[in-house]
Amino acid sequence: MPDTDVGGFAGIDASPLVRILSNSQMTSTSGRDDHLSLRMVAGTVSILEAELAGDLHCMAQLLGVDVIVEWPPNGGEHDRDAVEFFRQTLLNDPASAGWLVYYVARGGELVASAGFFGPPVAGVVEIGYSVCLRYRRQEIATSAIRALVDLARSQGVQRLTAHVRPDNEHSIRALQRAGFAQTTSDQDGQLMFTREANPSA
Repeated sequence: MPDTDVGGFAGIDASPLVRILSNSQMTSTSGRDDHLSLRMVAGTVSILEAELAGDLHCMAQLLGVDVIVEWPPNGGEHDRDAVEFFRQTLLNDPASAGWLVYYVARGGELVASAGFFGPPVAGVVEIGYSVCLRYRRQEIATSAIRALVDLARSQGVQRLTAHVRPDNEHSIRALQRAGFAQTTSDQDGQLMFTREANPSA
């Protein structure tokens, strides 16, 4: 698979956790990404079912975007199996809303997905992300990662982790720019990166 802005993808009912991301223009709190304004919309059963049906028009309406040029992200891990997993998880456990997939929009375009693998376990969450091919190399992955870190911190998460292939240099750099550092390799040969949610604490 080619080098991409893709990380191992993971991903409260209509709780504050969902509203924080779905109602906010997410940019880096440090101002490092002032040229980017990303809106991240929490996945719902309706959005996921529209995606499974291949109804991009319905998806665009539900996400509040004007156009969906490429979906799912080419070469990413946001695929049909992942979408079905998100949908089934939400149906079985509505409290997982906000701890799964988010759809990332810039302006009126859908550009990426990002999110968590599930609610925190012992204060730790794993993140993942997939950026559409035409929007890569534009620091969208880094901005989305930072938004996830901010959200996780606001919910009391202590540490975040991510997995990435060792040959995926762009994804590795995105994680590093967002404050992650490599800690180990797992049994599948992927690299594990971690960062504290609040390094100064």
